[in-house]
Amino acid sequence: MPSAEVTVRQLLAHTSGLRASTRLDHYRGADLPLHELLCREPLDDAAGTHRYINRGYILLGLALAHVNGLPLDDLGSIL
Repeated sequence: MPSAEVTVRQLLAHTSGLRASTRLDHYRGADLPLHELLCREPLDDAAGTHRYINRGYILLGLALAHVNGLPLDDLGSIL
């Protein structure tokens, strides 16, 4: 899973190489959780290439929710 190799530092610095397009509606009704689906996708660029994307911040939000044992919608209560 190429996208699963991306680090938190790369996500924060916009150097992860993740795909830029984020059509979350394509994942609606999927059997797997969103973070797994995103991590299974191929990278668009080599890690280290700088490009602003929102997909990285979606993954960071999902990771924060998981670490804190909260649904993504409830993260505002701890931030």
